[in-house]
Amino acid sequence: MFALPVLVLDAAPAQADVSVRVSGKVRVRAGARVRVRPRRRVVRRHYRVTPAPTVRLHTHGGVYWGGAVYVGPRYAAPPPPPPATCDCGPGYSEGYSEGYAPPPPPPRRYAAAPVTVAAPAPVPAPLPRLGIGAFVGSVDVDDRVEGSEAGIIGRLRLTRRLYLEGEVARTELADTRVDRRLGGALLFDFSPRSRFSFNLLGGAGVTQSEVGGVFTTEQTYGELGLGLTYRPTRHFHLTADVRAGARQAAADSPDSDALKLVAPSDQEDEPFTRGRLSAIVYF
Repeated sequence: MFALPVLVLDAAPAQADVSVRVSGKVRVRAGARVRVRPRRRVVRRHYRVTPAPTVRLHTHGGVYWGGAVYVGPRYAAPPPPPPATCDCGPGYSEGYSEGYAPPPPPPRRYAAAPVTVAAPAPVPAPLPRLGIGAFVGSVDVDDRVEGSEAGIIGRLRLTRRLYLEGEVARTELADTRVDRRLGGALLFDFSPRSRFSFNLLGGAGVTQSEVGGVFTTEQTYGELGLGLTYRPTRHFHLTADVRAGARQAAADSPDSDALKLVAPSDQEDEPFTRGRLSAIVYF
């Protein structure tokens, strides 16, 4: 911007003609007549926007920034991969166009492997608990008299191998002596589920002896034995056993000498042996 001083001039006597040309050369021509006359000062401000001289800068050329850096050999673009091959069997066509692969084969289906499940072991049936039967047998008393016996028995299973047995029997000896016996025994069975099994037993009881119909005495006894059991069915058993024991000496003896030969001894214990065959039905 250029600022020029402002002068108040009389229009008639003062004239000014200013011409300015800005180019490569500057020329100024001026001509004026100035006459000054005193007067009241009146200041009038006129603002005129004088454009500043334009300065133009012309720059020729160009600026370029960029580029790429590649290190290594230069090759052409790789060819596309060959189409996939499929050994799909005779049911598939081989004439597919280039660039398209045949569809994949269907998934194979495999049959499930058989699963072997072991059947649970069968639960054995419970053993029968109560049995009732009858027996017959023979008796030998102190190698003096022999006889036969018969009776009924009952058995109760306490555990898998243990039985409780009770018996009521009648024994006839030498045609003149009759013994009535009430006793019990405890039996141990070695194989309760086998068809054949052995057992051990021990028993005790009371015997009442009657001789000739005129003499009666009572004795206690104890015995041990070994038995064999045969089970044709689950509820029917056949048993055989042999027992040996002794009877307590009698409290007195008959007066007749003939009866003393078969009567229980009042001096010492009376040994005996006996054998039995039994048939028992179990429930």
